[in-house]
Amino acid sequence: MSKMSKKTYYIIYSIVGLVFLGTGFFAGMHHEPWADEAQAWLMAKDSNSLMELIRAVRYEGTPALWHMIVKISQIMGLSYEHFFVLPLLFSTLGVVLLFCTKAPWYWKVLIPFTFYIVYQNSVVARSYCLVFPVMMLVTLFFEKRKEEPMGFYGALVLLALTSSYGIIVAGSFLLYECKDILLIVFRKEYETKKKELLGFFVGGFLVFLIGCMILPPADCMPIIGGKQRSVSEVAAMITNTFLFPMNGTVLTMVFALMLVGFFFFYCRKHIGQAMVYTLPLIGYLILMQDNIWHLTYFYVLILVLMILFHGEAEEKFFSANECIVTALIALQCACGVFCVGTEVKDSYSGSAQAVSFVKQALKQGATVSAVDYHGTALQPYFEKNIFENRPGEVRYYIWSRNNHYIDKYQCEPEQLYEQIHSDLIVAQDFGEAKKLQFEGYRKIVFDGNMFYKFGHSDSTDMAIWVKKDKFPEEKSTLEP
Repeated sequence: MSKMSKKTYYIIYSIVGLVFLGTGFFAGMHHEPWADEAQAWLMAKDSNSLMELIRAVRYEGTPALWHMIVKISQIMGLSYEHFFVLPLLFSTLGVVLLFCTKAPWYWKVLIPFTFYIVYQNSVVARSYCLVFPVMMLVTLFFEKRKEEPMGFYGALVLLALTSSYGIIVAGSFLLYECKDILLIVFRKEYETKKKELLGFFVGGFLVFLIGCMILPPADCMPIIGGKQRSVSEVAAMITNTFLFPMNGTVLTMVFALMLVGFFFFYCRKHIGQAMVYTLPLIGYLILMQDNIWHLTYFYVLILVLMILFHGEAEEKFFSANECIVTALIALQCACGVFCVGTEVKDSYSGSAQAVSFVKQALKQGATVSAVDYHGTALQPYFEKNIFENRPGEVRYYIWSRNNHYIDKYQCEPEQLYEQIHSDLIVAQDFGEAKKLQFEGYRKIVFDGNMFYKFGHSDSTDMAIWVKKDKFPEEKSTLEP
């Protein structure tokens, strides 16, 4: 088949870009933000200075880049109702940069509609929406990293500013470059390679500095990580990322081995390089990965390697490799379409319904408390903090101050019952929280769903316990 003209490519990419924007906007209009999204919004909104924001973000274990972007958007007039526009803009930028890479044109058509790109990082407003455009920037600078080192190392610094996972990936790219830097030093080629040396050391220092800055303070109780995962759990992480969740350990192990084997075969001419890029992230995910959206970095990194090493295999195997990668990408497109469709039908957090309920109660003089982090999803809809058991003007969740409530309902719920006596008590209705039983209260549940691939990965239902003597069921005007 003859090669298409540049004009034809431009037309195809323009159509893909417009469809991507339209799909993301349509899903975003039906999206109800969850606590993670609300937390970043509130931290940006309620911080009165840059230093205050940076100090607050230390408890999140992430750099402040996303929060500063959110702050700027708020100053420019972005409303919480349209918060989804921000991740959609960054994902669209990533799609545009993807079009500039050397990936096959049909990969460029499919990749924007894969699960992590079209849904997890375009509809849900979290810092992970930055990883796709920044990794595409790294891809574009990669081949010219010797001639234009400042652009390449600058992109790695940006990657480190996206999250702790970004720091690990940026560090792995820097680690691979160490061999070339050592050769320059041993050969004393300082004059001819001064730009490369400067870029490496400045970029490396900044990535290291960012890593030091995000270390949580001593009074922040760790809430994730530190888990010892079995081989089957690691296999599930691989299949969840590139296929979909599977039932059955044996099946998961088989498909995980097939995916790993294909990756080694695809990158066989650069196997050492590929391992340096991927193993640090895999190790970090094994130690720290606690939620499915953390796998975004794993997916995008492998995608980048597929693009960088595309066409490096022997000619007789090339078409088969390309077909397998294309099929895997197409599968993720199906996952993305499913999640966008279900987002339109089902709420993500139930926060909007819960807010309406709480507003009615506040008008009647009710007091409100929150048991855990998930009540944060309600706060952006109010100008001041609504929870009486969280003193202070800020509305975001302060981990050092509030973590003891998590301890109380998981370990010593009776102490929690003794401390909270508000008219309304807000808690996530999932896991250990389902065991809560407040005497003299009745529970109302607001349905929420977290979509992952071809199903629901988690419940994000929100429960509000209502005091019976103040709001009798038969006379209550609070029912949703």
